[in-house]
Amino acid sequence: MARTKRTKAPLSSSDSEKRRKRMVAGFGVFMVLLMVASIAGVIEYNPSSTTRMTYGDHTFSLEQRADGSSILVTQLNGQRVEFQNLPVQVGTLSVDPAAVTLLREAKQVALVADPSMGVEDAGIVDYARLQLALAIPSSVSAISHADPRYRLPVLDCAQASAQMPVVLFQIANGTNASAGVTTQGYCVLVRGGQQDILNLKDRLIFEYYGILNNGQVADG
Repeated sequence: MARTKRTKAPLSSSDSEKRRKRMVAGFGVFMVLLMVASIAGVIEYNPSSTTRMTYGDHTFSLEQRADGSSILVTQLNGQRVEFQNLPVQVGTLSVDPAAVTLLREAKQVALVADPSMGVEDAGIVDYARLQLALAIPSSVSAISHADPRYRLPVLDCAQASAQMPVVLFQIANGTNASAGVTTQGYCVLVRGGQQDILNLKDRLIFEYYGILNNGQVADG
């Protein structure tokens, strides 16, 4: 039995116009997506692209990392120091002004961590200690109690003095954990979750260099 060949009905002028509009709209969407993808590629893969912000005598550059994250960088004490925040972002943190005075007047500062903390927490604390050590002259790293895995001096708050205050980092995870910087004699306690530790590190450095004054951006 022979098949009957079907013929398509010719498109009316209105159908042709609708089809043309759909094609134009589709092409427009494609071009927009292509432009967005191109811009995103420039932002992600162009390491020379930086944004600069100045606070007093200090200029911060926003730099993109290979993993897509970004950091703020400036020169302090002749060293490249990294920040996760601008000064205005950490001014409301709970920080005892006495802690800043201790750091400024010290001949040496001991940056102390608990060697028994977990690997991830230890990585955050070590990063914070490194940036503080770069920013604050005559800083030394230590551990709070002996551990055969580390060849570092053992120091805790009992050995703290005006000449060498101890900055002890304490990771406190959980929704009810309070974050802040407090002092106990000549011991400075930096306590909070992982992000808190990084934020408090920034605040201490800003205060040490007078970029912030008790949480307020300094004039000049």
